[in-house]
Amino acid sequence: MTAATLAVPTNGRAPAGYTPEWMALRSRLLNYLPGIFSEGEEASFLGRYLLIFETILDSVDLTIGQLPSYFAADSSPEEFLPWLASWVGLVLDEGWPVERRRAVLANAMELHRWRGTVRGLSEHLLLYTGAKPEIVERGSGLKLGKDSRLGHQTVLGRGDRTNHFSVILRVPDPAAFDRNRIRIVIEAQRPAHTTYALFVLPLEDGHEAQTREATT
Repeated sequence: MTAATLAVPTNGRAPAGYTPEWMALRSRLLNYLPGIFSEGEEASFLGRYLLIFETILDSVDLTIGQLPSYFAADSSPEEFLPWLASWVGLVLDEGWPVERRRAVLANAMELHRWRGTVRGLSEHLLLYTGAKPEIVERGSGLKLGKDSRLGHQTVLGRGDRTNHFSVILRVPDPAAFDRNRIRIVIEAQRPAHTTYALFVLPLEDGHEAQTREATT
């Protein structure tokens, strides 16, 4: 049921029989009601009245139609990521780039399988920093080799340190690297009984190593 519409003349006066455009609108919800409600003058009012609910329900239908995308890390809205992460016991740092947050969330279940291990920590740091870390579990007091260098992973005079490990990250610009955020990742992934030292070194071996150690 539709009403005819006439153009309004330029003098601003509506001619006889003129129906505003909004008066001609009808909600499709009328199609779901018994036929008696779509007949007569009452149907004109009811058709417009139902547009209020149609507008509300259409937005809900749109959200429901896109619901699967809300549960995928690569397509979920950014503001939805913390809630989605809470499902798997993951805390995302809002200061992380959104691409990194999505990558960590997408791999959350696999990371949980290896939590508390060298592999788990290594993969977690790789996802966040983009750089593969070196993780050295300290053994004897002074043991120099390809994985341990004096002043980096090995310090004279300390002897053995039980349940201690070193995390070495080599990046192009150590000064611009946020060590506090790296420590947050390490603290969340390390076994509770362990301590660690964090080293952020230049990517090029020829550069002088500028390191900062955080031992807990």
